[in-house]
Amino acid sequence: MEMQKRGWLQWIPLILFLCGVFLIVYFHLYQYFDLQILKKYQQTLHEYTAEHYWRAVFYYLVIATLAMAFAVPGVVFTIIAAGFLFGLIAGTIYAMVAMVTGSCLTYFAMDTAFRTLFKERAKPWLKRFQEGFQKDAASYLLSIRLVPGVPIWLINIVAGLFDIRFSVFLITAIIGMLPLNFIRVSVGTGLNYILAQNAQPNLRMLLTPEIGLPFLGLAVLILLRVFYKKWMEHRKNTIKL
Repeated sequence: MEMQKRGWLQWIPLILFLCGVFLIVYFHLYQYFDLQILKKYQQTLHEYTAEHYWRAVFYYLVIATLAMAFAVPGVVFTIIAAGFLFGLIAGTIYAMVAMVTGSCLTYFAMDTAFRTLFKERAKPWLKRFQEGFQKDAASYLLSIRLVPGVPIWLINIVAGLFDIRFSVFLITAIIGMLPLNFIRVSVGTGLNYILAQNAQPNLRMLLTPEIGLPFLGLAVLILLRVFYKKWMEHRKNTIKL
């Protein structure tokens, strides 16, 4: 009876995750995660932040964390909003706290629900892929997080499904998200100027070659290290034979 109860309990985080996603889609809450909202309520948001700074920080952390945890489309908006409302340094800190916390919630939901099931029912080829991924999990996760355009929520889900050690997940999440988030927050700090020029802001400006290519190059270098390590291991095994 206790084992059966424990079996039901492991699905609670996943059920909460799916319920959150359903509510966001059903009520179209994702439509509020748009830069046009910042344009529309620019003065109101700045006045509220100036008058109730720590309350604004609290509300931001709750909204951004839940947006990350429930894989809301356009979650990058919340990172830009941090720079828009709080400036570069404070905005980067608040954005990182929210993104890392939300990522951990998604990771735990997937890891708790699917870890045992994945081990028992996964196909042999998928188990081999999982084992290979786990060997160099830090390098893989770090390189993927540095590539602009790759959904953060997808990385969190895969890490949870593949039973990656939490310490590895946490460290790579912090290191991997910091550079891109710093740039996104810096875009937010300049958003006031963009809005003053009556320009139309959009998330595509984060995918320009000037921003994306340096991080893509860094991600490729990290992957090359992984492939070189595997090639050397294969070569050693061949020589022994």
